[in-house]
Amino acid sequence: MDGKDDGTPTIVYATVNLIEAEQVRGLLEARGVLARVLDGNFVSMQPWLSGWAGGIKVVVPAGQVEEARAVLDDAGFGRGDHRTWPRLR
Repeated sequence: MDGKDDGTPTIVYATVNLIEAEQVRGLLEARGVLARVLDGNFVSMQPWLSGWAGGIKVVVPAGQVEEARAVLDDAGFGRGDHRTWPRLR
């Protein structure tokens, strides 16, 4: 199995807002993309560590990344809060 089609979770969106992350997850799932929210509780309980944690992340299986990004771009979400992305590179 090549890395592109495996189920490895890949970050497609990051934010500092748990509600926004859940909206993105719901949108992706409504469009048939498996999605999960990571670090939502941690960042919500300790927001001062958000930058260190890379924010609240929405992940999808590696094989669905392109589809997820197309859905997010179409809905106007893009990749999320620019303040979180530098930590994810």
